Amino acid sequence: MDIVIDKRAVILQRDEFLQRIVWYPRFERAYKTIKHILEYGGTVEEALILMGPVGAGKSFLLQKIHSNYPIIDTPEMTSRPVLYLRVPPENTLGGMLLNLLDALGDPMPASCSIGLRRLRLKKQIVTQGTRMILLDESQSIVPKDGGDDKSMNIKLLRELMDDLKIPLVLTGKKDVRAILAADDALRSRVRCTLSLDYFSCKNIDDALDFADYMDVLLQMFPRQLHGFNFVLETDNGEISLSQNINNLVRLMLASDGCPRSIRYILKSVIETTAVETVVTTAHFAGVFYMSDNLSKPLNFNPFDAPFAKVKKEAEKRGLYDSDAF
Repeated sequence: MDIVIDKRAVILQRDEFLQRIVWYPRFERAYKTIKHILEYGGTVEEALILMGPVGAGKSFLLQKIHSNYPIIDTPEMTSRPVLYLRVPPENTLGGMLLNLLDALGDPMPASCSIGLRRLRLKKQIVTQGTRMILLDESQSIVPKDGGDDKSMNIKLLRELMDDLKIPLVLTGKKDVRAILAADDALRSRVRCTLSLDYFSCKNIDDALDFADYMDVLLQMFPRQLHGFNFVLETDNGEISLSQNINNLVRLMLASDGCPRSIRYILKSVIETTAVETVVTTAHFAGVFYMSDNLSKPLNFNPFDAPFAKVKKEAEKRGLYDSDAF
């Protein structure tokens, strides 16, 4: 008999789960560093770079920072402590000004000349008490043919830092560092560079990091699970790998260790099971086809294939090393 799924309950559970945060070391370090600069910055010109591959959690982290410092609206004024925006795809000065003014709630962000918009932007940043700008997809600032200190958007960022002493967080893929090569003055203002990355099972330490991440994430999963216990905890709070990490390696191969891909898989499991379902690898196998966004597709399902085949492919892709275990 088919299980009846309460769609409304499932959607609520899914959405709540997707907002949960796993404070694994790199994510927590990046969050605390950005928050520290936000709380204590504003006196000197400074920026921070947060880089990593797509799906590693950079945008998710910025959105959490942004949501923790919400807009404060009163009859007298509007306060926007943090601006969050993306570099416009056309990478023009006009596009950047439009996105910045729009993030500030400007009712006519495209009106007036470039010069007047720059002045209006700086005035609104001061008036609204903005203390930090979070700039996503920052690697797009550098033109395809290479940038230099004359690139207009780079000059705009430097002007905001110099004139307003407002900290910038420049986030993007690893080529975001090209911004530093393009402008020595901007490079000298970068306080630190942080990174988020994918997980792996290439050695014991990496596998334990991934197992710990999955253990915390699955504790928040709104279904009972069978066969997904990856860590053992001692009486003094230390953790070690479980003897059987086969399903951890299956998850690794199915996702490339990418946090976004892992959440896609778990999201699909929630959407296709009832609240009372005890989830097994069979359920993961059933949703893999709707969650497979691997850059190099598999020709088999990692959740129902023999583990020897899964292990061999994971080693071939550099995600796992059986000699380390």
